[in-house]
Amino acid sequence: MTLIGTMPGQNTTFSDFTAPASNVYYVVEIQLNEGCDLLRSSSTAIRSNVATNSRTGIDEVSAHAVSVFPNPVENELHINSETPIDRVEIVNLAGHAVAIETGGTPSLKRTINVSHLPQGVYLLKVHAGQGVMTTRFVKK
Repeated sequence: MTLIGTMPGQNTTFSDFTAPASNVYYVVEIQLNEGCDLLRSSSTAIRSNVATNSRTGIDEVSAHAVSVFPNPVENELHINSETPIDRVEIVNLAGHAVAIETGGTPSLKRTINVSHLPQGVYLLKVHAGQGVMTTRFVKK
């Protein structure tokens, strides 16, 4: 692996504009802001699963074309889109789908009941037209 960039902790996205047209694999490493402790059993860094830039034939929907609110959410998550929404998936950070909403006529607005989900951080995948927009939200 080769280091391609660093960023402050408050950032949640990174774009690699120098990536070649061929497949590239990424690992995100989070450096914890802690001193060295010889009695501590864990590392001072956390690494993600491997991700890739390989194309799937599905275009990314512009984040500006979809709004998700409120965030954090308690009961109902509202989604507005400039393109009719076909399907919505909620995925936990382990990568497991915990809710999928399909069916009905595609619409520009959806309301998803998330009251049954435990508190935590989730990924929301909004399938609209030929694209997918992924964002995170917090269930409180």
